Amino acid sequence: MDKSLLVKNSHYAILKVQKSQESYQSPQEKFNLEEIKDELVKYGEENKLRGLEGRTQRGLDPAGILAVKETMGKIEKVAEALGAKVEDVIKLTNELHIGAIWDKADELAKGENSDIKVKYGW
Repeated sequence: MDKSLLVKNSHYAILKVQKSQESYQSPQEKFNLEEIKDELVKYGEENKLRGLEGRTQRGLDPAGILAVKETMGKIEKVAEALGAKVEDVIKLTNELHIGAIWDKADELAKGENSDIKVKYGW
């Protein structure tokens, strides 16, 4: 088979799937997506984390989970149940987001800290 034809067909198939996904979104879903994107941008700006708005396409990472009101509410409940301070969970998550994973490797491996338990569900 001609490779250029295969590439064209693959590209066409991707566009067709994207178009079909768009057509199934209700106006409420589109509104919620824009609201979530705004929450991600705001959180990113406040915490000096870049690119969180892309999480609307790739799925929420831990920082994204904290940025969105709906998921943050659940994190607050888990933090309260585990005796963790939400501020500490936010601080830890933001540090790990920008590369502090190696600085915190020993703490993460032990999994004893309540902030880490909230973040990773240990």
